[in-house]
Amino acid sequence: MEQAGYASYRDPRLQPPDEPAEEPVDVMDRCVHCAACQRVWLNHIDARKLVGWEDEMARELGCEFCELWEED
Repeated sequence: MEQAGYASYRDPRLQPPDEPAEEPVDVMDRCVHCAACQRVWLNHIDARKLVGWEDEMARELGCEFCELWEED
């Protein structure tokens, strides 16, 4: 018969959940060059009326892999 409750405080069900993966837009928002990159992208693609355009921009620019990325 299975026992109800937790066997100990080390039970895996009591551990905090894993941190969610960071989205590219979160990485972009912390960069000091964010406004400049956004300006260049919007000059070439006017997607401001689309839902989620900031996410699309961050994915296309590849902010999480940028060699010029600097913490704000």
